[in-house]
Amino acid sequence: MNGQLTYQDYKEFFTKMKYANHFSDYHEQVRMMKNFDRLVDSMEIVEFYPKNSFIREALTSLYVFTEKKLVKISEYDKRVKFDVFNYNDIQTLNLETQDYYGSGRSALNIQFSNGEQVYLNSNEDTDDDWEDTFEDKIVKIFNFLLTK
Repeated sequence: MNGQLTYQDYKEFFTKMKYANHFSDYHEQVRMMKNFDRLVDSMEIVEFYPKNSFIREALTSLYVFTEKKLVKISEYDKRVKFDVFNYNDIQTLNLETQDYYGSGRSALNIQFSNGEQVYLNSNEDTDDDWEDTFEDKIVKIFNFLLTK
């Protein structure tokens, strides 16, 4: 799939999906979105990255980039966890992309001053259908973070 995948698109996809067993963590993803919607206004979202959402039996993390903060939503043991990162705590940004003839793989490593790390990889974080879309998202996220 090449194109935009907004938080709203993602939410509609999972909440309207009739074949929930296609994704092993369908219920966890819906639970994460419901909790997120209670705490954050979706109008604040600048970019959204659903890591591992389209990979069977992988732990999903939703990364939401707002103007002020990065919010990571994950689930473990039937509990939803929110980690909030301040952009002014970013120590380094590292973007890797393929050359002109490459396969379309991009990876972004965000290092924070407290030692936390966020690693996004368009090859590893999704299936083949969404790889180009995730690559575009990584480049957009990198460009957005450069302005912070």
